[in-house]
Amino acid sequence: MLKWRNLLWVVLGLFLLAGAGIALAQDDEEPIPPFFTDGRLNGYDLAAPVVVYYTHDTVSGTKWGEFNEVITGLELWRVSGEGIGQKILELTNEEINAAVARGHMVFESDVPGFDLNVGSDGWLWVRCPGCDGKIYTFEWDDSGRTLNVPY
Repeated sequence: MLKWRNLLWVVLGLFLLAGAGIALAQDDEEPIPPFFTDGRLNGYDLAAPVVVYYTHDTVSGTKWGEFNEVITGLELWRVSGEGIGQKILELTNEEINAAVARGHMVFESDVPGFDLNVGSDGWLWVRCPGCDGKIYTFEWDDSGRTLNVPY
């Protein structure tokens, strides 16, 4: 009788270990990092000293009752250490494209050190002083959202 009881405990232990192994194997997904969901382009950078948004407008679609959002430009917001935002640059698509057509590739904000740059390959980037004394840079591929000028 003692042998059967020991065998039963061994089998039960193996089932528990196998179940734990399956449960651990299914938990291999990487956790999603925290991010802002307010539409900012650099939403995954929680300590960003500048925030980039596309501005939008709602226009009527081709069908009755249909409305579409279109990108109309960009906004840069400076964020203080206390989390208070201040709009420092707002550009429309027309302003960006007209300036780029003239060869102007850097847009300076009202706050010294904060600027928006446009690359010849369609990438945009923002540079500004970071919280740690280093230069903060955020870059993204515009993919024709604001730039209509061929690059």
